[in-house]
Amino acid sequence: MKFVFMEFVYAKAAIISMRFSRLSMRSKLTVTIIPPVILTLFFVGLAYNRFFSDFADVALERSYRIQCLAQADEIEKILERCRIELIFLSQNRTTIKEAKAFLERQNQTGGSIYRELAYVGLEDSRRFLIWNTGISILEIQPDQWQEIKPDPMVLFDNIRLLEPDQVYVSDICETDYPFPQNQNGNSTSSVVIRLVVPCRNENGKPKGFLSIGIDMAYLRNVLTLYNSAKSPLNAFPQSPDLRSSYLFDMQGWILFQSENMDDPLIPLSAVRIRKGVAGIVGKPGFENAFLPDDENQVYWKMVTAVRAGNHSLIRTDQKGMKPGGLGDCFSLVYAPISFKSHMGREPEIIFGLAYLDRSRLIFSEFMQPRYFFLMIMISMTIVIIVTIHILSTSVFRPSGMKKCPAFENNQSIRAEQKEAEKEKIRSGEESSVFNGRNSRAAAMGEAEVIQTGSVFVEEKAVPGRTRWRSASTGRVEGLPLGLSKRQQLIFPFILENGGITRQEYQELLGEGFPTRTAQYDLEMMVKKNYLKKRGKGQAAHYYPISG
Repeated sequence: MKFVFMEFVYAKAAIISMRFSRLSMRSKLTVTIIPPVILTLFFVGLAYNRFFSDFADVALERSYRIQCLAQADEIEKILERCRIELIFLSQNRTTIKEAKAFLERQNQTGGSIYRELAYVGLEDSRRFLIWNTGISILEIQPDQWQEIKPDPMVLFDNIRLLEPDQVYVSDICETDYPFPQNQNGNSTSSVVIRLVVPCRNENGKPKGFLSIGIDMAYLRNVLTLYNSAKSPLNAFPQSPDLRSSYLFDMQGWILFQSENMDDPLIPLSAVRIRKGVAGIVGKPGFENAFLPDDENQVYWKMVTAVRAGNHSLIRTDQKGMKPGGLGDCFSLVYAPISFKSHMGREPEIIFGLAYLDRSRLIFSEFMQPRYFFLMIMISMTIVIIVTIHILSTSVFRPSGMKKCPAFENNQSIRAEQKEAEKEKIRSGEESSVFNGRNSRAAAMGEAEVIQTGSVFVEEKAVPGRTRWRSASTGRVEGLPLGLSKRQQLIFPFILENGGITRQEYQELLGEGFPTRTAQYDLEMMVKKNYLKKRGKGQAAHYYPISG
């Protein structure tokens, strides 16, 4: 088998060698150099594309991670600020008047993050609950607390074992207050999470608890800000409609998504995230929450990682719920949101944040360098091919011809003789048979078919020829025998320049001779072993044989 294969290879190599042997030197150079150059550029382009793709993916992933971690960090800072303010209020024995002043200052400074502030003491007379509508501060009397859903008194069961200054974070809930809708159409409900801290007397015994309700719409607007053109990380133009973030709890419920920056009062929802995804809508206390099915492997993998305190990136589809296939593939970045309930405790993970960028602008920017590099590769290939062709033509072109006065005089004499012969033919002075040697050459020149080397040139018309020619034979001394007069004129030039081409031979003969005359003379000198031929066609060179 190996022998047959080698024979096949040798046969193919012989065929290729035979085909290439018929080409001129310039053609061989072109065929030899251009394909390797093109292949080299091709493989360089593949390598560049591979490395560019890897580095571009790394750069984009880092950008996604920064976006996600920045949003998570901002929410953590907000929760930490709320914890500090709550502890400050609890340690200063806040009264209802001070509580109202605190919420009013929040509204005046544009940071209306708190929707309610309540103190629940062991004594009914020391209880109050203040609701912040965003425009006004309203007090809800203790006898109306039963109408609040959910009842804030249920928080008592969760704070009994808390340490001093330890803050408890409640689950998200939609709270309805016992007030009718006002004339401005403001809602009488708020979606909040409550931060609760126990209050103690001078003896260190519990006397009640203080709670503040954080408006979750405020946190949603933070996510919206980071996905808009006003984002602190807006380093380049991006489409906010195709980028979104959403918050989920440790049970896997998607709580809300980022929305349009132009409508900060829009209700919390996860409509865009849950569209086309199977799952459960509505959890106890918050009907707009969404729980995806267990089939969404990517989502539950993300939730599991967040529970462990990890942040990472997953390749997924456009909705961020399924593994990315061969089509469009997007990056889903997630990060945990932790809360430090006490200075002496480690932070606890209470929420998870997911960031999904479905923007096609990123894809177009990613492809532009590839198209640009492709155009560069094509341009380089064309330039290299043209350069090789020009250089090969210049290199293999014969060296500059030296002027020969004898040939220049010969050309002028030849033209005068032809004109004289043609005039004789037209005037009838010469016989129509053209028996004479000179008239035969003139007639053949007229027909441009000269097949012999017997054109007559008067020797007296060529200056400087007498010292070459023998008195007895009329042949130029020192030249090979059997050369025609035309060949005798050109052969010294061939010896002097070391070779000649058919084109150069034709230029020395002049315009009065057809191309076949030069070819005929050169081939005859090759047959007589006066010259040797190298190459084919117009690129063939004829060199004198030494000795």
